[in-house]
Amino acid sequence: QDRAREWSTYLFVLRRVLLFGALLLGMTVILHYIGVFERLGLSFLASAGLLSVIFGIAAQRVLGDLVAGMQIGLTQPVRVGDYVVFEGEWGMVERITFTYLTIRTWDERRVVVPLQYFMSHPVQNLTKTSTQLIKPIHLYLDYQTDVEQIRRKFQELVQEDEDWDGVWSEVYVTEIQQETLEIRALCSARDPLTAWYLRFRLSEKLMAFVRELDAGAYLPQQRLLVRQDGQHRQDGVAQ
Repeated sequence: QDRAREWSTYLFVLRRVLLFGALLLGMTVILHYIGVFERLGLSFLASAGLLSVIFGIAAQRVLGDLVAGMQIGLTQPVRVGDYVVFEGEWGMVERITFTYLTIRTWDERRVVVPLQYFMSHPVQNLTKTSTQLIKPIHLYLDYQTDVEQIRRKFQELVQEDEDWDGVWSEVYVTEIQQETLEIRALCSARDPLTAWYLRFRLSEKLMAFVRELDAGAYLPQQRLLVRQDGQHRQDGVAQ
């Protein structure tokens, strides 16, 4: 499948470069055949410098996009069919043309990006080496949370879901914050789109379990400490 996406990208770009070259050659032959160059004569040569400057300025962005397209075809930082994150937009590279590429987002929008702009900005390629993707679920719970109980429930939920690929399923405490524990549950799926929806479903089910567990005792809480002298101090608000 990876090789198929590579060749698809090669052919996509090569076809457009060859088409552009053929059109340019055809226009040159036609103009030469009808004698346009001869009639223009010295006046054309006299204005060639000025025309070159005007054309260079006007075509700078277009030529830059063409060069960027050839660069994408040769180096393949992204391929047709790759899932990417570009400037906050998550989706699949659907089309690469002479001057732009199209990203189809998960909610079926189309993001059109000029190639020169695309190549000059960072992009996350989620399927550069493999289509498999691991997605995290973040929970912020009270210090008294029974993490092992959360871990067992998450394993149960993952194994019940047909979109889980059976490869990655882990639960870790990744950070101890001022008022809460950060618990990260990781699950994997065969491709980014499947992993995206798997994460949504597991997030809902895991959060429902936490709400019901011991009547919501492990949800983030505020604590008020009362001293014997009657003064009190409020520990900060949980996230």
